[in-house]
Amino acid sequence: MPLDPALQAFLAEQAADYRRSLPARLAALDAAWGAIAASPNDAAAALQGLDALLRVAHGLAGSAATFGLPKLGARACWLESACDRALAAARCEPPPPDWARRLAAPVAGLRRVLLASLATP
Repeated sequence: MPLDPALQAFLAEQAADYRRSLPARLAALDAAWGAIAASPNDAAAALQGLDALLRVAHGLAGSAATFGLPKLGARACWLESACDRALAAARCEPPPPDWARRLAAPVAGLRRVLLASLATP
């Protein structure tokens, strides 16, 4: 059974709104990662950046597939899992010296897919 045209229009507008939110999500990802990178010796600042990174990843992981971006959702889920592990490690006394480095590949992967999503209509 075909969708009602009004519902189709509503869903299309929601998808367009979601895509318009992607530049802000990319900026939030970059800001959070920058906070982590800028504060390797400041555990409190690094944890704040990690919490922000987790929020960005969680938001994308839970919503991207809904709006036709399953690869973005999968990469966000990967980063979300890495953030969960990093938070557990960072809260240890003392945190392992390489906990932030372990996030580099998931952050880069999500950033790459997010940029590709911005480039496609």
